[in-house]
Amino acid sequence: MAHDVCIDQGPEDDEAAARACGLLEAAGVRCWLWPRDQVPGVHGATTALAAVRAGRLVLLILSPHADDGPGVPDRLQLGGQLSLPVGET
Repeated sequence: MAHDVCIDQGPEDDEAAARACGLLEAAGVRCWLWPRDQVPGVHGATTALAAVRAGRLVLLILSPHADDGPGVPDRLQLGGQLSLPVGET
């Protein structure tokens, strides 16, 4: 799971996350993207939390739909607990 950026999003924002991932990877930034990089047979939350911990940065796609995904707020909270950089646009 070698990556620089962990990209996470609510279920309605998969397309936006995939576009961001494509742009980053085209620039040479290694990305972990849900659900593309989910490990088969491993609980989704376990894989996502490991990806947050392993990356240097978390890119969380926030939109009005973000609260629809139960994992998004959990990973945002984890990012804060791990003292990961948090930014807004």
